[in-house]
Amino acid sequence: MSEVPNKRPAAPRKKAKRRVEPASATVTALQTKKNPDALPRLKSETRPQIDRQVALLKLGSIGGVKPGQLRRFGMGVSALLFVVLPIILSVLYFGLIASDRYNATAHFTVRSQSSVPSTDLLTSITGVADSGSTTTDSYIILDYLESRELVEALQESLDIRALFSRPEADFLTRLDPEVPIEDLIDYWLGRIDTSFDAATNIITFEVDAFRAEDAKRIADEVVLKTGQLVNRLSEQARQDTVKYAREEVTRAELRVRALRQSTLKFREDNNEIDPTKNAEGQLTIISGLEAQLATIRIQIAALRNEVSDDSPTIKNLRREELALENQLARQKEQLSLPRSVQTNQTETTGDEKRFQALTSLLSNYEELLLDREFAEKMYAATLASLERARADADRNQRYLAVFVNPSVAELAAYPRRLLSVAIISILSIVFWGVGVVIFYSIRDHLA
Repeated sequence: MSEVPNKRPAAPRKKAKRRVEPASATVTALQTKKNPDALPRLKSETRPQIDRQVALLKLGSIGGVKPGQLRRFGMGVSALLFVVLPIILSVLYFGLIASDRYNATAHFTVRSQSSVPSTDLLTSITGVADSGSTTTDSYIILDYLESRELVEALQESLDIRALFSRPEADFLTRLDPEVPIEDLIDYWLGRIDTSFDAATNIITFEVDAFRAEDAKRIADEVVLKTGQLVNRLSEQARQDTVKYAREEVTRAELRVRALRQSTLKFREDNNEIDPTKNAEGQLTIISGLEAQLATIRIQIAALRNEVSDDSPTIKNLRREELALENQLARQKEQLSLPRSVQTNQTETTGDEKRFQALTSLLSNYEELLLDREFAEKMYAATLASLERARADADRNQRYLAVFVNPSVAELAAYPRRLLSVAIISILSIVFWGVGVVIFYSIRDHLA
């Protein structure tokens, strides 16, 4: 009873050994560099895998060196080239070769004498300054500090090529005096550092040189050139403001002159200085004539019951009535028709036409007076605007306010030797580690 269970497990173990033995024998034969033809015959579907392992093992075995030893040797060489050597070179450079560079710093801002706050609704809501604000000037200054114009101005006034090619400079940071202007600009960008705080409108400018006096001279000259730039911008803005105000005054003056000429021509054509006042006087006369005519007619009506129509009194009243009617008709005609119409009038116009002529005359004159009055008010407003523009141009001057002046440094600010060596060491180790990981990933993929 106890022997049967022992025999049944033994059979699978023998079969497993028979399956493993060819593979182990194959590996042993390959490691001892025996003839690969001694491999046992395998199934056709496993033959490609064995061939790949044979090829890899043949490639990995060079001059009797095992693949593991070869890989460790390669990793050591790569670590030496990409980690140890950069660290040693950085220590030698920053410890023995790198030149000291001294820093000079200036803090300034663009100020305006105007104390009137901005009333722009969009500026109040978004906080974004308009095109005429000091914030815009600050961004212009930031671009100017990195521009070719400033570099050329500094080269002309200080000869920065000579300042950056001092004998104290090491071979990596020294400027070649013969470089073109484009390379000089790139070198300048590497020697300066600019920043802008939008909340306080403060600009910070830093420059380093191989001598502390050189750094201060460069910083002082940069502050001077920047102040001149702000003055030019302010002067241009003032000139533009005053120029626009003068143009508006000129246009308003020409309009007033043209309307005055139109008024003069209207008066000459109608032979009237003021048709409105003339019409008022004529209406007063007509009202008086109509009152007299009404009185005469009342008298005539009253005398008819007492005397006959042939009586001298009635006849006199009739003559007065007729004279008043004629006079009233002439006054109405003169009131209604302008001179240009009267000279060409061939027939007596009716009351409707006379009323239309009077209305047209007065309407044209009042329209002309309204245009003239409006033009004169506009002219007065433009004159006031010109005076305000001139006053604002003198008062709202923007200027560069320097509250931290450059000074001569006593200690070198650059290079930061320990920090630079630490950064290079960390980067070298990281890059080498990434390269090793990539190498093993490719190797495992090919295997």
